Amino acid sequence: MPFMNRILATILICFLFTTASQAQGKQYDTLYHKMFFNVFLHKPDSSILGFVQTYFPQYAEDTTRHEWSLYPPGYMDTFPPVQKTEHNFLFTKHPFFNITCIQGKFEILATEVKGYLPRIEKPGIVFLFKNKTDAEKALNYFIQKFTAVSKIKTIKRTADRTTATFSDGDKGYSPMVFTLYKDELSENRYNVRFGF
Repeated sequence: MPFMNRILATILICFLFTTASQAQGKQYDTLYHKMFFNVFLHKPDSSILGFVQTYFPQYAEDTTRHEWSLYPPGYMDTFPPVQKTEHNFLFTKHPFFNITCIQGKFEILATEVKGYLPRIEKPGIVFLFKNKTDAEKALNYFIQKFTAVSKIKTIKRTADRTTATFSDGDKGYSPMVFTLYKDELSENRYNVRFGF
């Protein structure tokens, strides 16, 4: 009988660990999407909806429609030129995180081809602060939020730069990185950048 109790206890512990790990992974995903205003869930926050509808309409609403095509031979030889573009959405208040900043910027590097919807390649969020103290306070706020849901965390500090990297360990996302650094255009201002 004690043997059966040990087996049941082991199964229960494994179940609880797996359930907790899955819940932690969902929380990690939720924070990731909230940082990017839920744009990549196809449910953008109302504060950014107009911007998304204008520049990236494929992310403005949830859709399960996917179009595939087979191109005739030689089609790619005449494919229109590809352009790299950057789109920025400026904000003073993030809809999901209580951060006091001078200005925030949702940066999107995109690949565009005439006649096709743009493809987002590299999104990022930059918060501008009036001084290093405010930037450090915001970075510590994000570190606290992401530490609670991340399996892997590294923090590196130098005199004017701090980098905090978070990962859920086994998801398809690249590690998420927060970087605090001195603003290039102002003597006293600092930025905190979120991206990959």
